[in-house]
Amino acid sequence: MFRRSLAPSLSSLAALLLAACLPAAPSATPGGVAPAPDPGKPPLAENQRLVFATPSLSTDLDPHLTIGATIRKWDMYETLVLLDEKGTAKPLLATRWELVSPTSWRFTLRQDAKFHDGTPFTSDDVVFSFNRLRKPELKSPVPGTLTSLDQVTAVDRFTVQMTTKYPDPLFVKRMWYVGMVSKAYVERVGDAVMVTTPMGTGPFRLKEFKPDDKLIITAWNEHPYRKPILQEIEFQVVPDANARTQGLRLGAVDYASLVSIETAASLKREGFNLDPASDQIAGVLFDAWGTDGNYGPTSNKLVRQAMNYAVDRETFARTIYHGLAKPVGVHIPEGVIGYNPAVRPFTYDLAKAKQLLAQAGYPNGFEVEMEFWVTGAETQPTALYIQSQLKEIGVNVKLTPIDFPTFRDKIYKQKPIAPMYLGASGTAPMMDADYILVWAWGNNRAYGKRMNNAEFDRLYEAASAEMDAAKREKLLQEAAAVLQDDPSRLLLVSFAPQSAYAKHVGGIERLGEGLPLLDKLYRTK
Repeated sequence: MFRRSLAPSLSSLAALLLAACLPAAPSATPGGVAPAPDPGKPPLAENQRLVFATPSLSTDLDPHLTIGATIRKWDMYETLVLLDEKGTAKPLLATRWELVSPTSWRFTLRQDAKFHDGTPFTSDDVVFSFNRLRKPELKSPVPGTLTSLDQVTAVDRFTVQMTTKYPDPLFVKRMWYVGMVSKAYVERVGDAVMVTTPMGTGPFRLKEFKPDDKLIITAWNEHPYRKPILQEIEFQVVPDANARTQGLRLGAVDYASLVSIETAASLKREGFNLDPASDQIAGVLFDAWGTDGNYGPTSNKLVRQAMNYAVDRETFARTIYHGLAKPVGVHIPEGVIGYNPAVRPFTYDLAKAKQLLAQAGYPNGFEVEMEFWVTGAETQPTALYIQSQLKEIGVNVKLTPIDFPTFRDKIYKQKPIAPMYLGASGTAPMMDADYILVWAWGNNRAYGKRMNNAEFDRLYEAASAEMDAAKREKLLQEAAAVLQDDPSRLLLVSFAPQSAYAKHVGGIERLGEGLPLLDKLYRTK
């Protein structure tokens, strides 16, 4: 098979929900029935099967053990809401929601949803799902994204009441983090079985799963309101970006995830379609606090400032990203809620970098480790570029490649990580500064304590509980200013990760979450 022949080789501007009552769900069913191609377009192929080439796969299929674009676990599970490309919450398992008090939300559920074993989805499953992921023994990273949540109770069979510890302007959007599981099934099989044997309400079911090799899902045609056209999808693990591209060109795969930015332009000229993700900021994240108690030089903000002045972003964008990325010297980019136009971006200033390093007590530099996992063709060149740039100010960077499961454990399970690690993150799917600022929050339970700035924590926590949009944005802007002085990242560029797919693939519907709705996809002749 193609997969066997390949050479071996982070990624993740809506109005705030301030109204007392959100509008009811639209009449169309969420997800809907996947449409057939319009008249005049090529007819559907008889074989409704697609192959995706992806850099990696999650090591488990439990939706409560991960945070990211695969929360729906390839549409085997569903969430209460979806987030569209603008960060707006859309109905899925919840048809509507309303704010009944500053700290109380009421969700109305679909009455036709059911699990793959035919049992109905009810408010008991919602309550169970939220209580399960908060069990300490599960060690789920999800509660760190739901710090405002207090209690979840069933009002009736299809109504759920959720109370928060304080007003949370992003609460409904946070529902995107939680996949719904069956209370009866989990209680019968246990938590451990959920890792390999999923059972949700989504339009696809598991056929085969080998974490380092492939995932195959098949259509669940009994789904009451999402009717997939594709009958089978295979996700092949192809770590090398060039191999994914070659597989697309040879017709061995139909969709290649995360191709290089330079290659994307060539594929478009060749007639392939591109599926760009939301913009992300590529850079180096600092473990300034130290998960293992060894803070080191990166705990000094002057050192982190020096590193930001030591990197030539313009040259980096022109060479590594072939001019298809924008140099970025601030944590919160323009156009996002929380962007502060008064914040001066970091620029390339080698003399200032050396001065700051000496002021920090390291006139001769130091050695530091930087971990990275390969997500695309630009990853390793990025690591080498940073290594060469920082060497100019006496900082010798030891590069340590790691695989995705190891990286995930270091972040979400808060295992010791290097003082520096490559990463890319943006404001999607919420399209709000919170998605970036949360990484620097000292009380972060989802990603661990990476920073320690009391003033930043005060501003961030105040913004997190502020329901007035104008006041909240001012607090976010002030937090962004503090973070610029005490940087949590070595900032590099803003770019849109690119995936590519063949002409015969139809139904791609971009969501802010990253993973398209698989029941919308189809294959034409």
